[in-house]
Amino acid sequence: MEVKKKIFGKKKTEKIYYHREEKRMYLLLIFTILWSIAFSCRWNWWRRNKPGIPILMYHYIGFAPKEAQNKKLWVSAKKFRQQMAYLKKHGVTSVTFKELKNGVLPDKPVIITFDDGRENNYTEAFPILKEYNFKACMFLPTQKCEISIEQLKEMQIYGLEFGSHTKTHPNLLKISESQAKEEIDISRKELEEGLNTRIIVFSYPYGAGAYNEKIKQMVKDAGYSFACGIKQGKVTLPITDNYSLRRLLVHGNDNIFDFMLNLKKGRSRL
Repeated sequence: MEVKKKIFGKKKTEKIYYHREEKRMYLLLIFTILWSIAFSCRWNWWRRNKPGIPILMYHYIGFAPKEAQNKKLWVSAKKFRQQMAYLKKHGVTSVTFKELKNGVLPDKPVIITFDDGRENNYTEAFPILKEYNFKACMFLPTQKCEISIEQLKEMQIYGLEFGSHTKTHPNLLKISESQAKEEIDISRKELEEGLNTRIIVFSYPYGAGAYNEKIKQMVKDAGYSFACGIKQGKVTLPITDNYSLRRLLVHGNDNIFDFMLNLKKGRSRL
């Protein structure tokens, strides 16, 4: 009888053990499903790769000051270097809008752009671009540019390209048509005179006007060949609208997985 009791006790213990294991496996399965859903909502890894040329959009390189209103637009120098290293490692070649216009492009082209003409584009980004032998295009608001003419010429000699970002960085949809035309026209003339080069590309402040036919026509009439908005996406060839080019905004909190998905999918997030 004592032997039977021991056997029955053992079976009961094993049953409890297996029940616990089943519960653990069930909870693990639930956790995996929930994690997969969350992962799929955070990252677009499941989308198909998008063809086209990625135009990366940066603003500030460095650490955001406490008073900064748009901290997400600040990309640290460390992250920016990691991103440039990723491009170099994967055989990506930076090109300018002039090369895009000429139509002779490498197998894996990318256009690197900076908006707003902040001095950290020169002090932080420019040395890293040189380190990886990359070109870029800097969009400058001529009367609010923090970069000096001497610094601009230094970058120009290296091979960087410059585009207009208006004179005073207004929302072109919130000013009169005559004011908008002046912002678009004069900024180009000021850049061409200061840098002694032809300016062929424009960037809409805040992306405003990129899908407004009157504003786009002003940009075209001013002599620009291209204009960039801020709508997320890649530029497919052949280009059907030179004056509403999409770009890939690089956020300060993006990790290298975000960066990779941006390049391949045209966006990293939903």
